[in-house]
Order: sequence, then structure tokens, then C-alpha cells
Amino acid sequence: MLQNTTIPQSRFKPKTRFLLITALLLLSAGAALWAVIQSTGGGYGGWITGLVPEEQGSSLVAYDPIDNRSKLILALPEVAPDNYGAVSPDGKYAAYTQWNGTGTVRYLVVQKLTGFKKSREYFKDVSGMQEVTCLSWLPDSSRLLFVRKDVTETFPYQEICIFDVLTGKITTVDSGGLWDGRSIKEVNGREEWVGYMPQEQLDQLVSKYGGQKIAIEQINRKLWVEFSAPSISPDGEKVVYSATLARSSADEGGSLRCASGIWVAGEKGAPPHRIYANPDQSYAVNSVIWTSYGKALAFIQLGGPDKGEGKIDYLDLSTNNIKTIVHTTQKHQTNLQLLAMPGNEISFLSAPLDTRAKDGQRYVINPETGEIRPQQIKISPKGNQLLNFSSLYQESP
Repeated sequence: MLQNTTIPQSRFKPKTRFLLITALLLLSAGAALWAVIQSTGGGYGGWITGLVPEEQGSSLVAYDPIDNRSKLILALPEVAPDNYGAVSPDGKYAAYTQWNGTGTVRYLVVQKLTGFKKSREYFKDVSGMQEVTCLSWLPDSSRLLFVRKDVTETFPYQEICIFDVLTGKITTVDSGGLWDGRSIKEVNGREEWVGYMPQEQLDQLVSKYGGQKIAIEQINRKLWVEFSAPSISPDGEKVVYSATLARSSADEGGSLRCASGIWVAGEKGAPPHRIYANPDQSYAVNSVIWTSYGKALAFIQLGGPDKGEGKIDYLDLSTNNIKTIVHTTQKHQTNLQLLAMPGNEISFLSAPLDTRAKDGQRYVINPETGEIRPQQIKISPKGNQLLNFSSLYQESP
């Protein structure tokens, strides 16, 4: 037989209950926030991740270049080593790019590394944006940062994107552009240059990307924006990259770059803004990274009087002072592939004069002292150059 039961009255007064619930909610929020801080690792931990070549295909690895420790994340015998790869900071996901069967489209593959290890392909059959490059994971281990571009055009339209692998949502961090400049057409029986862009529009475009005024007569068929690989700040809050306004042709001895500079975007929705414009139009910013302390940038300048070399400059964000830390010399004629090392140091690949970049040596430079020392990389007999690697946000993978 069922008995009547009386629900006991709470021994807390309404006001006391409200304060208690509020305190519990704040405590829970604080615990959740602390869990997020703990999971991100608080910045770069010294490990980097990327693809290394193998006898067949490549392998996705995590590597500690200081202690020469490496960990195999995923064997990829069908993936050429000229692709991009990254492992999420929590070790749950691998991301890499892959060429299609004809070698014309580079798409994205995300593979789960725990539990049911399924993989999914993205942007493989999408018309337009058909090449994905420059992968790196945000500290939350669920979002990927990359560059994608339309390779159906000779002069590609590019975007920097964040892709949420859990929801499939794509957020555009910044988009470039592709503009018609001038073209030769038949006018009254004669071939003449016809302009599609008024001088005022050209002035605004060049000014936006930090260049000096250019007459419309100096612009040929196309103008477009090229982005470098975006680099995530150690605190995970901002993204830095270079943007260069290029033209399809120039007068003999002239540069194809109309303007070049460094841009920063707030990862949480703040619009991108330019923080540096290259004062010498013969140079272009080719790549840029945060250093491990998060208070400075290192970037490569391509071009100059001898064309094609890459000096390395250092921008102190607290003072906006810029200095060249690696000059182009016979020993360091071609400099590329910057990586942030612990202790605010910078790793770079360097090749002497009259040699190929792939035959270069890795070095580490201390920006404060200017000391340059060789960096011994020992991942595998075939993969010791750390091409297309990105930083991890933890002490070890």
C-alpha cells in the first residue's frame, strides 16, 4: 500500500539558496576555465609537427628539435611528402592534405586517432577553392587554421580560414582578391590597352596593402593578393601572416610586388589589420611567425637588389623596432622555413650560394645576441629539413 510522503522543506532561506547557487555556478565556471587553460598548455611547448618523407609516401610525426625526440603519429604511404600535416595538441586528431588522382587538387583529410579511427575528406570535389595548404591547429584541438585557394585560375584567389572539425563550420579570417588591371583589345581596327580599373581604385588598393602610388599604366592584366602561412600566437588568441599585392607583369627591372606587409587578426572575431608595411618595394614579406614569448615576430624578406634571397628580420612588438638578424651572404644566401623555438629563439633553413634550398642546413639564431649555431635534426634518413612544420601547444605529444 502506497503511503503519502511529505517533501521536507529546505533548511536554507530563499536568499541563502540564491547565494549558494550563485557561488556554485561561479565555482563551476572557474573550474571549467581552469580546465581550458590546462588543456591548451599555455603556449608553445617546443614540439613541432609535420610530414617527413619515407621510402613510400610520408609519415606524420611530432618532433622535439631540442632533444631530438620524435613520435610517429600516423604512417601515410599514399601521401606525398610535399603535402602538409599536423596533429592536434590533445593527440586526438590528425590532419593532412592529399593530392587527388590527377595531381590537380589538394584537399583536406582529418582522421581521428582515438576510439573508432575514422577519417573524413573535405574540399575534394568543391568547385573553386581547390587547394588547401599551411595547416596548424588552434589550442582547443577542434579547429584547424589553413590557407585555401582557387587553382582554376592562373592568378589564384586566396583565403585564410578556420575550420571546426566537430561542426564543419568554416570561418574566413581574411580574404585576398583578384582584379582586372588592363588588357589589349581591338579598338577601331587597332590594338590598344584598355583599363578596367580607375586610378582612384588602384590608389586605394595599393594604399590598403601598404604600398606607394603606382600609375595605372604600370599595371598589366591582373592584380591579386598572396598570403603566407598564418602563424598562431603562443596564447592562441591572434593570427599573424603576410599579405602581398602582386601584379602579373612589370617593366624590365621592376618588381612584381606592388605592396607587402604584415597583418594580425584576432582569432575571436576581431577584424584583421596591418601592423607593418614594407618601406622598400623591392622586397616582399614572404613568411612571418610569432616567437615563443609572443612579444616579437620574425619574418623573411624576399627580393632586394639581387632578387630571390631571403634575409630574416625581427620585429619587437613592444617597441616596433625592426632589425635584420640574418643577412644574405654567400653562406646564408637562401633563407626560409622559420620555426619558433623555446627561449624566443628561431630555427631556419639556409642554403649557401649556388646550392639548392633542399640541400640546405638548419640553424638556430638568438635574436638578442645574434648568435647563429647549426641545428642537428635527426628524424629519419630521408626527412631532416622540417618542411611545412607547425608548433604544438604542449610539452609533449
